[in-house]
Amino acid sequence: MSEDSTAYLPGDSDAYESSTEDGSSPVGIAASTFGTRQRKLLDLVNRLHNTGIQAEIDLPQICVVGSQSAGKSSLIESISGIKLPRATGTCTRCPTECRLKFSEEPWSCTVHLRFLKDASGNDINPVRNVQFGSIITRKADVEDRLRRAQLAILSPGVDSASFLRDPLPKTSSTAVAFSENFVSVEISGPDVTDLSFCDLPGIIANVREGSDEGDIELVKRLVTSYIRKESCIILLTVTCETDFENQGARSLAKQHDPDGKRTVDWDLYEEDVSRMSQNAITRELPKNIPFIVKRKLIKRFVELWEGPTTVLLEDVERILRAYMQKLVDHSFGQHSYGGLHNAVGTLVADRVAECREAADAQIQFLLDIENNQTFTTNTHYFASYKEKFTTYYKAVRKGRRGENTLIQGLAQGLDGKTDFSKSMAEAIAHLTKMGLAVKPLDLGKLIESEAEDELIDIMAEVRAYYQVAYKRFVDIIPMATDETLVRGFYRGLEKRLFEGLGVSGEGAKERCASLLEYSHEITLERDMLKTRRDRLMLARREIASIWG
Repeated sequence: MSEDSTAYLPGDSDAYESSTEDGSSPVGIAASTFGTRQRKLLDLVNRLHNTGIQAEIDLPQICVVGSQSAGKSSLIESISGIKLPRATGTCTRCPTECRLKFSEEPWSCTVHLRFLKDASGNDINPVRNVQFGSIITRKADVEDRLRRAQLAILSPGVDSASFLRDPLPKTSSTAVAFSENFVSVEISGPDVTDLSFCDLPGIIANVREGSDEGDIELVKRLVTSYIRKESCIILLTVTCETDFENQGARSLAKQHDPDGKRTVDWDLYEEDVSRMSQNAITRELPKNIPFIVKRKLIKRFVELWEGPTTVLLEDVERILRAYMQKLVDHSFGQHSYGGLHNAVGTLVADRVAECREAADAQIQFLLDIENNQTFTTNTHYFASYKEKFTTYYKAVRKGRRGENTLIQGLAQGLDGKTDFSKSMAEAIAHLTKMGLAVKPLDLGKLIESEAEDELIDIMAEVRAYYQVAYKRFVDIIPMATDETLVRGFYRGLEKRLFEGLGVSGEGAKERCASLLEYSHEITLERDMLKTRRDRLMLARREIASIWG
């Protein structure tokens, strides 16, 4: 795939990075201790899911829930970086598990069929996991493999391997409309973020003529079996084309999570941006979008940063307190009787509390800056991201409508093997001969502008600013925490201990003696040991005198 084309792949969170980074090794969170531990925990949860133990105990899981045509597929494609089958209508008729894992190895994808129920609907014990086809190394091949896998899941009476061959088997009499068995997709690569989630069938309000009316309740029961568990995080996709509260998926999520503690709403579409821009209109020229619209959208994501920042501070404070308590116990534990151990422990705890207050103030200052100011001098980075996200959002919009081969081709990327890629290469070659040096991204500008383009511009600019802002934020917050809480703790600690213990100045000797005083039992034991030592030394001298 060409350097430019990687910018259009949805789901690659760092696919928009500068080409100076080859992405061959882990960076940022992926390379951290947290990333390593997260990866191990995800692997453990995935192995537990493979055993089918979720039927007995609750396992943590993210489930994507929404009504049909609410944009679930677009969201999942953006996260996973693969294209889901849509034409046959089977893509939402069985759960699809996505397991994303960072790896330094080249990108690859493996599809499995996981059978929890047999053709009669009885539980299978142990759960049967079947690899469906060979390992996939080209993203363009995933869509067809998933389409075949889902057909195999919906045809329990037919050998699943037959769906890997052409022509596809005819519809079996045992075929079902929906299934609890599901497709598991494992994706790994250098541009993949560690994450696991499950896409559930979309909630339906009615069925096509000739279909079973019972499918409506069947889907609800299937979705409910997942989201009713307290360990399930509900990623809810809703459309802004209909009333938010009246959508079936929203009602179902509200029923099982009334306080919304484990429900995350995904509902920002062009309609949202359009409504905000209309509400902000004052005295202005046509097509002028007030800056307040962008500010409101930016504040939406910046306000979410306080939570993880507080968690970071609490974790660092907890680790620092535990480490210092262990150090105090080791160094002063034998001096508990005289009070030295408790005195040092109290002074250390007070110092940690002071530094935590200073860190809180510093972090709040940085959060206030991000909340109150929209600013960057990194204009090149910002402009580059805005251009790329503009093309990407247009691709999503056009792709959803099934329009424009050019924009869809740009969105899927160029691998040099498809007809579109070859045509693109020829077009660029001809333009270069004419003296017009262009990149594939530039051709996206040839698409005729539409009324929604101004909304796309807002979305791209806000998303580009997020990319700039979060990258500086994830660096400055740990640095500020380290400087004020960790490094700030030991600065002046020695002076604080001397003053707090009162071991300098008048009466210092008596104070030290009091702090270092041993208990009566230890004093007696020390005197006894000193007496024994004196006797042994005397005997040693007597023996040595024999040798003259």
